[in-house]
Amino acid sequence: MPENKATVYRTSSYLSHSAYRKIKRVLSFRRRVFGQRLEETVLYERRYGVHMAPLVVEQCVDFIRERGLLEVGLFRQPGQATLVKELQDAFDAGEKPSFDSSTDVHTVASLLKLYLRELPEPLVPFSRYQDFLVCGKKISSERKQVSLHPAASCRPC
Repeated sequence: MPENKATVYRTSSYLSHSAYRKIKRVLSFRRRVFGQRLEETVLYERRYGVHMAPLVVEQCVDFIRERGLLEVGLFRQPGQATLVKELQDAFDAGEKPSFDSSTDVHTVASLLKLYLRELPEPLVPFSRYQDFLVCGKKISSERKQVSLHPAASCRPC
């Protein structure tokens, strides 16, 4: 009988890291990141320091800037669905997963798209949509004026 107990003890102590993380995620009662209002996520994540955007957005954007700006089909080609789901679960469990050199940029782009798609309210809230359109028109007209100005000064008199 002691051998059986030792065997059980040994096998239970050999729980893989990934299995441990999965169990921890299931038992976790923390707030989710995906599907939560943007303001709530930013307030909740202040425990990691003050950020202008949720950590998932910052990490994804930083990774895409470093490794994906020249990638063909970025945001059009899907990433690895299982890895996207694992990363989503990790962020929802309050973890801060990191992307390494073996992480596919399409997977990170898919994760960012999933986060934005699951926001309960769009990035530009419905209440500010008209203001956003007006602002966009002003910026567009200012750019046209700036681009015309140098051309006008180069014309012969």
